[in-house]
Amino acid sequence: MVALTAWDLETVYGRVVLEEWESKESVEGEARNALADAVREALGDDARVEQRTVRGHPAQVVAEATERAQLVVVGSRGRGGFASLMLGSVSQHVVTHAACPVVVMPHEDPPSA
Repeated sequence: MVALTAWDLETVYGRVVLEEWESKESVEGEARNALADAVREALGDDARVEQRTVRGHPAQVVAEATERAQLVVVGSRGRGGFASLMLGSVSQHVVTHAACPVVVMPHEDPPSA
């Protein structure tokens, strides 16, 4: 089993944002940490999962990974600004370009207080 996350620096991020990242942890390091946290939260501390962090556009990276996979699982929505959409841009791209079956997991809204 492989857990995959992709990261990239969009051109809209300016020098100020890059300097902020450089003064903390690298963007890749942040992506690696987020992936490790997600795997731990979903599968527990003892999960035996290969974790890969790849630079590139997430939709393209995951779609390309389907060429070597038997099954791909993606979330229905990501971090984009269109939370009301039923299917996010990455999951929609993966579903339409995958070389293997794709399972789209629905987004769980946090419980309301």
